[in-house]
Amino acid sequence: MERAISFGHQAERYDAARPSYPAAAVDWLVELEVTDAPQVMEVGCGTGILTRQLVERSCQGIALDPDPAMLAVARRSGVREFRFECSTFENWSSTHRFDLVVAGQSWHWVDDSAGFPLAHEALRPGGHLVLLWNRPASEGF
Repeated sequence: MERAISFGHQAERYDAARPSYPAAAVDWLVELEVTDAPQVMEVGCGTGILTRQLVERSCQGIALDPDPAMLAVARRSGVREFRFECSTFENWSSTHRFDLVVAGQSWHWVDDSAGFPLAHEALRPGGHLVLLWNRPASEGF
């Protein structure tokens, strides 16, 4: 957990330096759903980089992050379509089910034994878990 909240002291710099996700990738994940406004749970939203891209595509939902400093930056972004909550995925609980559970550059912070079962519980039948990472083109991905 300590490592998961280690970026907060540089949250503004993190937000300015971290790249967004390729538009085609975000379009693809939103197109997995047939609803006009997919209900999304974002795991490890950080400063809200992916959250903002999801809002641009009419998504709404809940964005979780365990670091209050990172969430403060996300909240200042003006996003109203997502409720930001300070929590790890493992400690969050609700009966609400989502169309998508997404994690941008954050799934490695989720406990291996708990993550996939929790995602399954959080998804409505037919929902999707989407894990995104940015990789430099030089890595061949």
